[in-house]
Amino acid sequence: ALLMAVTPLEEVLSAAARFGAPRLILEVMHFIWRYLGVLSEQAWRMRTAAAARGADRSFEVSAASLAVLFAASYQRAVRVHRAQLARGGGGLP
Repeated sequence: ALLMAVTPLEEVLSAAARFGAPRLILEVMHFIWRYLGVLSEQAWRMRTAAAARGADRSFEVSAASLAVLFAASYQRAVRVHRAQLARGGGGLP
């Protein structure tokens, strides 16, 4: 965890590749790391919107927000996948 906090992801992945980590695993790690930023932005926007509407912070509201975030993330992933296919990206390397 400390390594990831003080070292850019590209350097960590490059070092892992030099030590023989599978390319597919490294690509998945890179994608997940980038997507966490997208998810956190979406969650922040949803939280801000809920606060503006005066929503409470109960467990039920949080669970519903998480479900909406998951659904929106899934829909976004489907759109990204379709865009990749349309541009000739057919799957794994």
